Amino acid sequence: MTIGLLVRGPAPAAAAGRDRPWRDPLPRWLWTTVTVVVCVMLGYALSAMPLAMAGALRPVPTLLLTILVTAGLLWLARGRRPPAGTPRTGPAAPGAVIAAVGIVALVVVSGVLNAHFASEHVIADRDPGIYVWFGRWLADRGSLFVEHIPRFFSKQGGFIAQCPETCEGAPGGRLYVQFLHLLPLTLAAGAWLGGSALMLKVNAILGALSLLMFYAFCTRLVRPLVALGATLALAVNFVQVYFARDAYSEIIAQFFLFAGLFVLWDARAAWDRRRGFLAGLLLGTTCLARIDSFVYLVPLSAYVFGEIALATGRERRRFALAVGAGVAGPAALGAVDLYWFSRGYFHLQSTELRGVALGVGAALVGGVGAVVLARLWPRARAIALGVAPRTATGAALAVGALALFAYVVRPHLGPVTDGYDHPLAALQRQQGLPFNPYRTYAEQTMVWLSWYLGPVALVAGVAGLALAVRDVLLGRRPGLVPLAGVTLAITMLYVARPSIFPNQVWAMRRFLPVTIPGLLILGAWAAERVGEWVATRRSVGRWLVPALVIAAAVVVPAWQLEGMFDMREQAGALQAMNVLCDRLPDRAVVWTIAGSKESRLIQPLHAFCKVPTAQAPAHPPRSLVRRFARRLEERDGRPLYVIAARRPPLARLVRDQGRVEQVVVLHYKKLEESVAHRPAHRIRRRFAVYLVRM
Repeated sequence: MTIGLLVRGPAPAAAAGRDRPWRDPLPRWLWTTVTVVVCVMLGYALSAMPLAMAGALRPVPTLLLTILVTAGLLWLARGRRPPAGTPRTGPAAPGAVIAAVGIVALVVVSGVLNAHFASEHVIADRDPGIYVWFGRWLADRGSLFVEHIPRFFSKQGGFIAQCPETCEGAPGGRLYVQFLHLLPLTLAAGAWLGGSALMLKVNAILGALSLLMFYAFCTRLVRPLVALGATLALAVNFVQVYFARDAYSEIIAQFFLFAGLFVLWDARAAWDRRRGFLAGLLLGTTCLARIDSFVYLVPLSAYVFGEIALATGRERRRFALAVGAGVAGPAALGAVDLYWFSRGYFHLQSTELRGVALGVGAALVGGVGAVVLARLWPRARAIALGVAPRTATGAALAVGALALFAYVVRPHLGPVTDGYDHPLAALQRQQGLPFNPYRTYAEQTMVWLSWYLGPVALVAGVAGLALAVRDVLLGRRPGLVPLAGVTLAITMLYVARPSIFPNQVWAMRRFLPVTIPGLLILGAWAAERVGEWVATRRSVGRWLVPALVIAAAVVVPAWQLEGMFDMREQAGALQAMNVLCDRLPDRAVVWTIAGSKESRLIQPLHAFCKVPTAQAPAHPPRSLVRRFARRLEERDGRPLYVIAARRPPLARLVRDQGRVEQVVVLHYKKLEESVAHRPAHRIRRRFAVYLVRM
């Protein structure tokens, strides 16, 4: 992918072949807005993470440090002065102003609608619940380790840790919390600004800002109105909407990825080291949000070393080193977060992490070897540049052939299997599907993409990816290397082996940060190129071809949203939690009855209600519970409350059903789970909470 990098990447308009002064399709006010948003978000991420690691995440010091870091980032974003005589202005790109107004409207509408229908995933039944309660914890306590006050529950049986969600062994007898922690840190900022209600809407806001970053990068590849159409296709995509409305880390990773690609594109056009370093920081920060972002380091490392190996001047080498240094810093911080602050998750993912580490190590060793070879044997550079074009068409055809095989042939070769999956077995029985609990459904991954993108957008995206690979190897568009490399690497990995529970729309998380937006922009770019070719015979083709592709990319997901427009998970759960917390006095100690539903309340109760919480041992004798309650009252002056999602277990404890209080009953709708089709219905759920004071 990096062979064709000897040709210096020109400004975007020059790359398109226009022999005239170039004017940024982003108006100055919009470029400034994008830059400020990028620097503020990055400034907060680089400030909040070290503070949280030190247990010092508090509103005032975090704000002050964020302002300081953001100021430095804005200085980097200004870049260096252009050489004398460099044209600063030129004819405005057609439709640039209209597209700029359109993207602002789209971002606002998307943010408002998704925030209005934001999920309230307070009950920790899946990943969003963990992010939500931990965001609430961080807002109040400011530490990546969770304190659980074990002295209240020592020698009582039961448990507090729920590894890998929360694992024992952290310093000071505290708990590790699963996942990388940039998203809950960002949720904590929302809680500071607007309490838990705003915290639950943070991801919707991030989703809107991610659309802005996506559009900004799209303008570097296609005309502004085409970029607006591609962004609209992403904004209405079922997967994008669903995950933007809940606390999922894919959205914030998507934001930093496309922000980094946007800044990198512009920085490379002038070999601007300052902005190159900023771009590297943005790309590396994805490793603070998601564990699979470490996979991005493989193609990014290849890109950086390719720039260095093929450089003939010091300016270009320094630029590449600046980009690499920028990526390395946050990536190393993410590795620290994963190993020292999420130990249970690290061990859970150790097999996959070994593979990623080997890939990154191979890229680094191979890159260093390529640089050394290019310096010791200058002719190697010329040989590489001579060989690359000969492989360009073959590589593009290989991309198309692999995609065709994955979509047409692979689903009929038989199911891909792995270990026995008990939840999958239950889901197959529930839906009347052929019983095979060993099945991973990995052979269906390209079919999954067609469900949500539609056939036209999927074909256009694959064609665009193939064309990008060809152009890179031909040395025509070296600026495409990071986008094409990351999209190709992550898509091939997850099409081959998604490594996720295969129900929909859950499994599409793997494809949200990179593959879906990457295929949309590359599809729009391919359509525009085809339109330019058609325009040599029929001038109307210049706009008609991309318009038809964009229309197909928008209509399919927009149609899928019909009837699901107001979908949200656990609507009303925050109010239910507030009612429960109001019912518990400040000095209460809480035990939950052993059970799958009750286990989902342990840490949410701890974080939102600020009371020590643990789960009781299975079927505890009344004598044990009474002794525990008496000891708490006498020693600590604290009352014991026992909570359950069912009334009978509490009634058996107190032998008086009248003492059992039904605190809340939550009725909500949940998106259906399916492994055989795209979800199109919602199912009703009920969650009740009962309480008794012992």
